[in-house]
Amino acid sequence: MLKKIPPYKKVEIFIDNKHELFNHKRWSQQLAELIKEQHINATFLVTTKDHFAYFNDVWLSVRYKKKAWIWWLIETVKEIIASPSASKQILNKKNTKSYLVLATEIAVLILFGTFFWWLISPKATLTITPANQIVPIIYQYWFYPAWWDILSRFEHLDKIIIPYYTASIPYNQDMTIDVQDVVYTYTQARWTVSFENTLSDEISLVWWTQLVTTWGVLFTIDSRVNIPWWTQENPWKATMTVTARPSGEDGLPVWEKSNIPRSTALYIKNLPASIEEQRVVAYASSNFSGWSTTWKWTVLQNDIDLIEQQIIASMRRNKVNHLKEQIRNKDDILLIPYDELMDLRIERFVSTSTVWESATFVHGAVSGRVSYTYIYRKDFLDAVHTFISQRPQNNKYLHALDEQSILFHEFRPNSEHEEYFRIPISINSIWHYTFQDDYMWIIDSMIHAIAWKRRTEARNILLEYPQVRDVIIRFSPRWYDTLPTDPQRITIK
Repeated sequence: MLKKIPPYKKVEIFIDNKHELFNHKRWSQQLAELIKEQHINATFLVTTKDHFAYFNDVWLSVRYKKKAWIWWLIETVKEIIASPSASKQILNKKNTKSYLVLATEIAVLILFGTFFWWLISPKATLTITPANQIVPIIYQYWFYPAWWDILSRFEHLDKIIIPYYTASIPYNQDMTIDVQDVVYTYTQARWTVSFENTLSDEISLVWWTQLVTTWGVLFTIDSRVNIPWWTQENPWKATMTVTARPSGEDGLPVWEKSNIPRSTALYIKNLPASIEEQRVVAYASSNFSGWSTTWKWTVLQNDIDLIEQQIIASMRRNKVNHLKEQIRNKDDILLIPYDELMDLRIERFVSTSTVWESATFVHGAVSGRVSYTYIYRKDFLDAVHTFISQRPQNNKYLHALDEQSILFHEFRPNSEHEEYFRIPISINSIWHYTFQDDYMWIIDSMIHAIAWKRRTEARNILLEYPQVRDVIIRFSPRWYDTLPTDPQRITIK
């Protein structure tokens, strides 16, 4: 390396104390001759007196540079660690430096042992997901037109107020109704029936006694009749004419249901021996007939007026659903769903039919607009946050508001000023326990409850707390499965 230095160059050279050069005295002479031949102005820097004498004996330029004690101490410790015999040599000197080396050596061992124990001793980290605590919030908010200057309108702004807006959308509906005029020509069905009596006594029926079929059609007998006891040896039957009643047992017209077929069974109404035991039964002697209906089709002015009225009534009934359907994609607004705040304006009615036209159906269509009142979702949520901020909670914090639970309650119009009004609205709020502040000292209770418990058992204990929805337990080192007893080794996030 010295041969690469230009002649007459002034350099300072530092050689490591452990270099092999210091073990050979004759190398110093060779070094001095080489520096003289190269005409190098070299100065050697040394840190020990022995190395100073090494260069000074061969008349080389040398300068003693004393090392700071901290570097000497570090090198000494390194030397002790590398060679146990060096430790004995230093301690045998019994001076201040030797005691300092001993103290440093003990301190290093203590620090190393503490770090190693900290590294291998169990630590547990608990990541807790707080449980949702659903708290319904209901408050009576005041609503005012968005175009108002509220500072001039409201002297005392101690209420939570929300601006509302109005708009309108087209609303069209059509309908088709059946206008056929039904003319009923009804002749009561009437025919004969034969009675069978399997009781041991004769039965007498008075005029107007009612008979009934299994599907509820009523008939009456036309005169008094005696029904003999029927046996195989004495197969007597009584025959009687019966007439169908216009209405059945349910009170509705029977119409063609009274045209019963032959052999249909009829039972004496309110007689258990007939209805339940079926021991007195009448059978139709032939097919009954008598009911008929005729139809005619003519469009009247009443039909046209009726369809217009029905369409408008349907529009009024369904205007809220129509509005919700039309604005369902507008997530930024909330419809105020009250009839008092909606107005249906009819603009036009059209019918494709004319009076006295011969037709079975008449078609009509109504077009108009429906106006509605709405608020912006953000304004409402800001009002809810204002309500919550006025009622701070110490042991829990607001996690979210369930916007799907928004519910408008009874509308209360303002009798003095119709333009502003109040409405109670409820919404579910989702709260979490504040583990960071831990006002209820839950964390201390948790740590003492799970100390020295296995992972599964500790997790089950924590899940019993109503403030906890889920928990993940991680150990360090990973091979541990039991929580430490020292609370300082358990961290809860």
